[in-house]
Amino acid sequence: MSDISKQGENDVTTGEATVLIRLAPYIVALAMVMALATFVVFAGFTPILPTNRVVLSLFAADGLIILMLVVLVVHQAWKLRAARKARQAGARLHLRIVGLFSIIAAVPALIMAFVASTMLERGLNPGFMQDLRGFVGNTAEAARLYRDSQCKGLLREADLAASLLASGGGKALYDYDKRQFRAYFTSNVKALGFTTAVLLKRNGDIVETPEIASQGVVARPEQADFDDAEKNEAVCLVTDDNASFVALRALRGFDQTFLYAARPVDPFAAQFSHDAEGMIALYSGFDSHRRNIEVAFAIMFVLLAAIMLLSAVWLGIGFANGLVAPLRRLIRATDQVSSGNLYVQVPINKKEGDLAHLGETFNKMTSELRIKENNLMAASALIDERRMFTEAVLSGVPAEIIGVDAGGHVNVLNPSARKLLDPTSAST
Repeated sequence: MSDISKQGENDVTTGEATVLIRLAPYIVALAMVMALATFVVFAGFTPILPTNRVVLSLFAADGLIILMLVVLVVHQAWKLRAARKARQAGARLHLRIVGLFSIIAAVPALIMAFVASTMLERGLNPGFMQDLRGFVGNTAEAARLYRDSQCKGLLREADLAASLLASGGGKALYDYDKRQFRAYFTSNVKALGFTTAVLLKRNGDIVETPEIASQGVVARPEQADFDDAEKNEAVCLVTDDNASFVALRALRGFDQTFLYAARPVDPFAAQFSHDAEGMIALYSGFDSHRRNIEVAFAIMFVLLAAIMLLSAVWLGIGFANGLVAPLRRLIRATDQVSSGNLYVQVPINKKEGDLAHLGETFNKMTSELRIKENNLMAASALIDERRMFTEAVLSGVPAEIIGVDAGGHVNVLNPSARKLLDPTSAST
């Protein structure tokens, strides 16, 4: 039997005894397990929370698996290139099968990754989110406008009170009759609805307080606020507890004296402003979290697509190897049969299905051809022996014997007949 089977197997399985090839099925299985684990953790199907540490660990493991799969695929691709370069039998068919499997695996994986990323982005950022973003911004703007309107009203009334106190009558009362000035100051405060009002110096000392029962706590302004008020700029403050608006106006004609007037903030306005700030913070946090989710899921989809693609390519290469190996053995065997070697046989592996049946048929064909060739050779040898025996017998017969075939051609001629037909042949 020929060595064709061993040669064919060696061409296909060169280097498959290496550690990398032995570990390849386990690497592919581990890749599938890691892809499934990444999905179930992200989907929340496990008690493991997808924290930053867990997500980074999964991504790192997936990246390592992808690197190992890339090494496997590159190794197999290098073997295919070497086989094609060496013009091995079936190398071109091998490359075509692998290329077809790669395309079939790549296109659905890439399409699914793109569709999943797009649907996730649409799900986390629907159309009404744009309106909600605008509404949140408008809410903050409405709160600011309300506060500005309250401040402007307080400033106008504080300006009126300051002008009344700094007028000739008010200044005269302050200089000559502090009791009458206090009564005048109190009447203005009550008329304008200030809950807190005082006259204070730049250093914060209070020089005059109206006689009102609901006088609140005076919050000391900053020196910059006094400077702005002295320049007649609009100074409207909010107390630290957001309970009151405060207006600060300089009193002309008084020595470094300012009117401090406060009015409580409407509880609804305070709550509205607080809720608006909370809503803005909540939306900003959601928007940032949404983007993180989108990035994380996009990375997950890409990693899973890469794992599935590389695994499918490797499996496709393995399938192609199993498909091309028996064909390569048959091609080599037929080449030897064409060269006249009818003793070639190909090994049969029942797991190869129809290709195994094809190998059995090929072996049966070569066996039949070898038997027929042997029979023909034996018949030819027998005919030669009979011809030689006949010639030996006829050479001893003195009578002239001439044999002709169906076409009238002489094919048997003993020495006596040759002498009769050609007398000179005897002398020669």
